[in-house]
Amino acid sequence: MILIDSIHSWGVCQDVSTKIDAEYFKPSFEPSPHITNVIYNDPATIVFWSDKTKTVVKCSDQEIYDPEKGLAMCIAKKMLGNKGNYYNEIRKWLKNA
Repeated sequence: MILIDSIHSWGVCQDVSTKIDAEYFKPSFEPSPHITNVIYNDPATIVFWSDKTKTVVKCSDQEIYDPEKGLAMCIAKKMLGNKGNYYNEIRKWLKNA
């Protein structure tokens, strides 16, 4: 338990010790999974994650395969929900670049 001293807002200063459960202070999010393996297989990059999922990105026929870009795109795709529409968010923010 954690003790917190508080002052009431109505102007009366009181030293009140309130017990707050430590659960209250736990983060409300799960940590991001980490990479466990990467396969570079032109034109695809495949990333395996600690949460037992995988992310696959492929470069188009008009692009030259770049392993670094493939890895970066896999990470972006995973952080944006691991769905096929992740690149829409990237394009949205590149419009004015």
